[in-house]
Amino acid sequence: MPGTRTIPIAGALHGRRGAWQCYRPAVVRPIKVLVIDDDPGIREMLGLALREAQFEVILSDGQALDGAGSSDVILLDVRLGNRSARELLADVPSLADVPIIVMTATVEVEAAARGLSGIAGFVAKPFDLDVLEQTIRDVATSPRRA
Repeated sequence: MPGTRTIPIAGALHGRRGAWQCYRPAVVRPIKVLVIDDDPGIREMLGLALREAQFEVILSDGQALDGAGSSDVILLDVRLGNRSARELLADVPSLADVPIIVMTATVEVEAAARGLSGIAGFVAKPFDLDVLEQTIRDVATSPRRA
């Protein structure tokens, strides 16, 4: 129509030739978390809570770890039945490149994980889900170790 003007919607950008272009923010993929715990109840609870918080979640009892290296963060129980976290890390070298948050029910959280190299964080059981979610986000967005 003669004399009509187009008014851009919020978030639109003005193009070079006077045309309005819609601004499209980059798609951000969810943080991929591998949860390794031998207790199926804890695994499932963490899976539900973390998916609700918009994380992509893979659950493992520590036996099948195919594709573990593609995770952004690993939540690792310090005790996995008859296997320790230290043994698991030694047996699966691809885990060494992924930041690890150790989960433990012991009072001395850091002492429980002493001797494990490459630990990026610690969380105590029972979980404060807000603290756990923030710890995952902090670890996933911090610069990777060399």
